[in-house]
Amino acid sequence: MDAAITLGVEKLKVIRDSNLVVSQANGDWKVREEKLKPYHQDLEELIPRLNKVTFTHIPRLKNQFLDALAALASMIKLPTGVKLWPIVIE
Repeated sequence: MDAAITLGVEKLKVIRDSNLVVSQANGDWKVREEKLKPYHQDLEELIPRLNKVTFTHIPRLKNQFLDALAALASMIKLPTGVKLWPIVIE
């Protein structure tokens, strides 16, 4: 979310395969795990800085494409200062 704010994003759709995380981010469930509370506090401070933020749960089985993209991204090493164009997937 920090990156989205820095880039001037106004609307952000966050898709996660963790129903727990999405439900906590949406305020449906309380954060009970002490070690997660600081992260949730950070999230609550970042959300008002965007015009609209939605958190959506997607089951892990339907998340294979995103997992593959994340795996590919982790394999790439870019030299400092290199800028990339965003990839748009519809």
